Amino acid sequence: MPTTQSQRDDTPSPSMPQEYDRIYGSLDGLPDVTRTKASTVIQTPPLGVGGSRTFFIQTARQREVGDTIFIQTVGPDGGQRIVLGPEVAAAIARQRDSLTTMVARKHGKRIAAERKAAGIAPAFLGKGARAKSKKGGR
Repeated sequence: MPTTQSQRDDTPSPSMPQEYDRIYGSLDGLPDVTRTKASTVIQTPPLGVGGSRTFFIQTARQREVGDTIFIQTVGPDGGQRIVLGPEVAAAIARQRDSLTTMVARKHGKRIAAERKAAGIAPAFLGKGARAKSKKGGR
């Protein structure tokens, strides 16, 4: 009896390499791929409640393709391996850059308000404008 789509088992065969291994292996040894050294991060919740989790993180950059991030994590519930492709890595980088810009802008506005409250004129106004602002705006 032939198998139908609904009867087919879609679980990967144990003899087939997992996605992590396939992608890691496909980038191995290519001349246009540069890899970082793996970083280890141990994340422990306050008072150790819930157990520690260890992360092994490595990034590979392929010219004209982008960055691929490999994450292996081990915790009390077992281990997991994740591959973040170039599109995901680029989105994370964009979000981080956006946050950096937002924080810098917010900080700049706060500093400008503090300086204004202290009566310090902005440097971009020049010496003449600063002198006028000290005299009361005349």
